[in-house]
Amino acid sequence: MNEVRETNSTMSAIAVRRRWPLMNALALGLAATLTVTGLWWFHARRSADPLDLGLMACARGDHETASNLARAAQGDHG
Repeated sequence: MNEVRETNSTMSAIAVRRRWPLMNALALGLAATLTVTGLWWFHARRSADPLDLGLMACARGDHETASNLARAAQGDHG
């Protein structure tokens, strides 16, 4: 009877040990996905500001685009 219990205990310990690498890989994959998604969202949200886009256009010499973006930004706030 003790041998049966010992065998079952050993088998369940082996089964649990086999699951850890899978669980670690899933957790790492989830963390990486959430990190990349968060960074993409932050970047997309930040670069969507017309004033920032207008300043970048002005810096590269595209004054027409900068002017259009400034007008659009003023229309949103005025």
